[in-house]
Amino acid sequence: MAKTRKLGNKVSRLTTQQIREKAQLFRIKLSEFGICENFQYIDIAKVIDTLNTMDIISMEIVEDSKLSKEYAVTAPDQNKILIRESVYNNACNGVPRDRFTIAHEIGHLLLHRGIIQIFACSEFISNHSYEEDAEWQADMFASELLIDCNQLDNIKTVKDIADKFVVSLECAGYAYKKLTREKFL
Repeated sequence: MAKTRKLGNKVSRLTTQQIREKAQLFRIKLSEFGICENFQYIDIAKVIDTLNTMDIISMEIVEDSKLSKEYAVTAPDQNKILIRESVYNNACNGVPRDRFTIAHEIGHLLLHRGIIQIFACSEFISNHSYEEDAEWQADMFASELLIDCNQLDNIKTVKDIADKFVVSLECAGYAYKKLTREKFL
């Protein structure tokens, strides 16, 4: 029986490999749209701006006070993301944590489309598997999108990952452990 822990909403099960494949397909689409040519650094603000301009998603930048408890909120059934103004501005300036937040919200849209729920960074007690957890899946998608497992040349440390892909040391550390376990490193 699964151990009780704080998780997000329960959704259909997705494995790391399934999420990795979805992130890689998304990178290919970004390239086809001319949004992203270099997968070492994904300009996530440009990605979300372009998707919004092309009417592929609906994005709204809101005053921080409007989302006082969340950095961003996604409604997959409405194909909409609300993002705190400070998070958006920081992502535009390459701040790793905020880049991850926006990639995470894009993950909700792509992975949880058709689900009538609003996804925000809230936690509650649940017994479902982490592979059935919306927040884990969106985190995994963000990590896989921002850290391309096919571009790990010369990566030897956690800091190498953080520097090369412009992610936080926390994100890089998690990715390093996962990629080492999976024999990518």
